[in-house]
Amino acid sequence: MYSFTAPVVMDASTPTPVGSEPRPPLVAPGRQPVLVVMGVSGSGKSTVAALLAGQLGWDFVEGDDLHPEANVNKMSSGTPLTDDDRWPWLDTVSSWILGHTTADVPGIITCSALKKKYRDVLREQNVIFVHLVGSKELLGARMSARLDHYMPASLLDSQLDTLEPLDPDERGILIDAARPPAEEAARIVTMLGLRPAAGSSALSAGKPGRSAAQMPVTTAVIHPVVEAVTRRIIERSAQTRARYLARIDAAAEQGPTRGRLGCANLAHGFAATGQQDKAALRRFVKPNIGIVSSYNDVLSAHQPFAAYPAILKDAVRKAGGIAQVAGGVPAMCDGITQGRDGMQLSLFSRDLIAMATGIALAHDLFDGALLLGVCDKIVPGLVIGALAFGHLPAILVPTGPMSSGIPNKEKSRIRQLYAEGLADREQLLEAETASYHSAGTCTFYGTANSNQMLMEVMGLHLPGASFVSPDSPLREALTAAAASQVVALTELKDQYTPIGRVVDERSIINGVVALLATGGSTNHTLHLPAIAAAAGIQLTWQDFADLSEVVPLLVRIYPNGPADINHFHAAGGTAFLIGQLLDAGLLHPDVRTVAGAGLDAYRREPVLDGTALSYRPGPTESLDTDVLRPASAPFAPNGGLRILDGNLGSAVIKVAAVATEHHVIQAPAVVFDDQHVFLAAFEAGELDRDLVAVIRYQGPSANGMPEPAQAHPGARHPAGSRVPGRAGHRRADVRRLGKDPGRHPPHPGSSSGRPDRPHPRWRPRTPRRDGGHP
Repeated sequence: MYSFTAPVVMDASTPTPVGSEPRPPLVAPGRQPVLVVMGVSGSGKSTVAALLAGQLGWDFVEGDDLHPEANVNKMSSGTPLTDDDRWPWLDTVSSWILGHTTADVPGIITCSALKKKYRDVLREQNVIFVHLVGSKELLGARMSARLDHYMPASLLDSQLDTLEPLDPDERGILIDAARPPAEEAARIVTMLGLRPAAGSSALSAGKPGRSAAQMPVTTAVIHPVVEAVTRRIIERSAQTRARYLARIDAAAEQGPTRGRLGCANLAHGFAATGQQDKAALRRFVKPNIGIVSSYNDVLSAHQPFAAYPAILKDAVRKAGGIAQVAGGVPAMCDGITQGRDGMQLSLFSRDLIAMATGIALAHDLFDGALLLGVCDKIVPGLVIGALAFGHLPAILVPTGPMSSGIPNKEKSRIRQLYAEGLADREQLLEAETASYHSAGTCTFYGTANSNQMLMEVMGLHLPGASFVSPDSPLREALTAAAASQVVALTELKDQYTPIGRVVDERSIINGVVALLATGGSTNHTLHLPAIAAAAGIQLTWQDFADLSEVVPLLVRIYPNGPADINHFHAAGGTAFLIGQLLDAGLLHPDVRTVAGAGLDAYRREPVLDGTALSYRPGPTESLDTDVLRPASAPFAPNGGLRILDGNLGSAVIKVAAVATEHHVIQAPAVVFDDQHVFLAAFEAGELDRDLVAVIRYQGPSANGMPEPAQAHPGARHPAGSRVPGRAGHRRADVRRLGKDPGRHPPHPGSSSGRPDRPHPRWRPRTPRRDGGHP
């Protein structure tokens, strides 16, 4: 029923400096521990301990039940206990613990254990203290709400005065008592490496299409640098995150917002629905899901969304809810607009998408959201907009990549021939058409596929949803499953999981780690800080830099290698990648996701059992180590992105796509004030030499994110030159997202000198407590 693996962390109370060694394990491997769940009254000791006991099948006793009658009477009268009152009770508690540790039987006992000298009495081999910590306001509110406990709220002050936190030499962990009890229990299981009993809720709760197969549970030690950067972000963001959570919690406490609409407002909201849906919306008994779509026919990745609303509405209805298309957002294709004036709108479109998402959800009709988006600025905009309504659950719904077309090497060869004048436009267009040939995401690893990777690792996709092709029956099953799952996550059901709680400091770190491990788009050095800021979290480029030093490069996808995203998926895909990063201690396993508590669910891969969606364990070995490697044998020991600092400021460069011999270059700088002047000089043949092209006045605070796709010095690169070129698809932009192998100039920060300041300046805000909007 139970097995134990050496635990994860210790002393969770003391910040770990970057680069420090991991702390020793809490218990001896193979021994059965006893957990002492401690904290003052109101911290939730009994609830969390009972959940753990039920999941693990361990013995459990409530420490308060062991108090002698005299102690109970004294506390009931509002009189604090003295040390002399406590010693006999502590002896009884200690005897229970000793009996279990001597017999090597695991157990859980609740005990306030406020003073260290009390804990010294309880300390035996393999006793671990789990300290639930909460604010005085939270604890007081809980105590005041308890009607069946002898401990009055008036004793809270004396307990807090008595409390002595765990010292560094004590074996124990700190747990945030403000989190839902099920989440606290899951975090304890993960941090201590405890393996739940088969079939327990820790394995199956909230996970659609659950397979009967036992899934691995992460027991790895979190890397000290990952832990330290996470703590740094938590501390830096304490005030902004607290204000954000207070806003979304206040919105959630009010229940379905449509309940506060006037009759005329509500009637407008369901005027076009069927009679059955009208009746349900009037009675507030069914969740109403808002669909926000970025459908258009121009983007190949977004064209399949045309059929999604009908699929989603049907699946939501079968799951006991109602769905309405809440609104649409614009979606522009960088592949079309590169080198054109329209490209200057690309970054700004993200802000417009965020605003449009907020407008769609601002109707106060919805209990959850399905966000349909794939490409560059669309996914970040959708997430930023949804986080303004962070009290609502939301799931991102992708379409998947198009099938593989012409091999990337052949495409590069034709582009090179065209650049040298040895192929005509018709031949080039034929090659490009064979590459970008059908509905679905482009298959190179640019921003669109980086979006999908990050959404899955951050727990905003269903497991394995990112890279299933649009024309696969599995894709439709995953789309319907997302609709069913978001219904289950609403406040009207029993798995309430708002997006503002899914996107937290740990999930943001997981997103950064995934970006680095896969050599993803440097555009996310802009998008991830903006997403984080929308959730009250402050993420900086220094955080990227510190993590990049310890995260290995596990993936080679074009432009970082010849393979495309379909090859990555076939080699083991996200299930293998996430499993490797979890086992290496580089991802936080104890996160909330749209598939339930914990990232271990994302080790699985979806399959069809007939027409029904189910899950099976993902591969434990890569099927193609030229594309996807284990953490023990990476392509490079550190991440695919680097932060550069110099007299021009700070910048990001994608080293994963740059050959080692080109990591250091020396050449004269040629400065241009406008990309069009640069392009003219290139076309005139004035740049057929070694140089570093510097184009001024580019970037988020200047003109967005222009990408002069028509130019790259490598297209006419003289033999013997030292500056790396690029065959065919020519680029010389000073901020490249890294879509092409070869030369990758840096991606600078904003001209304001604040690369960590997310763009846009405008961010939608959450509803006021009265249900209105700013």
